[in-house]
Amino acid sequence: MSRLNSKLESINQLHLEPIPGGKAIKAVKVARIDTTIVVLGQDGTIYSNSVQSRISYPVEHAREGMRLGRLLDACIKLDVLSSKAVAEHKADAKAKHDRSSRREAAKSMLSDAATAGVKLTAKQIAQLEQAIK
Repeated sequence: MSRLNSKLESINQLHLEPIPGGKAIKAVKVARIDTTIVVLGQDGTIYSNSVQSRISYPVEHAREGMRLGRLLDACIKLDVLSSKAVAEHKADAKAKHDRSSRREAAKSMLSDAATAGVKLTAKQIAQLEQAIK
């Protein structure tokens, strides 16, 4: 079983499995968003072509437009999750992704400036160090 980590318990409780090859699934409902196929099994398991077996996906993997984001959109169609819960999760995922991107960009700028011999002002260095925190 795989799982998608979230601050929302309804998303943490999803049992995710890849769609098995050569094996029939007793499906209750099926939904497709773009290239992501999601099947709700009779036992409540969510099968999808966007997950791998035995993986704990971090929050950031369910951003808007990502495969696991589309899986969550399909879960709305399958009546497994509410649109409010999915929107809240995606907002959290985007915020975490943006913080991580800012942190890495600031680290890179400090390193690249030192490598290139560019002297940054004290204010610039303080702003970059604040972005790293």
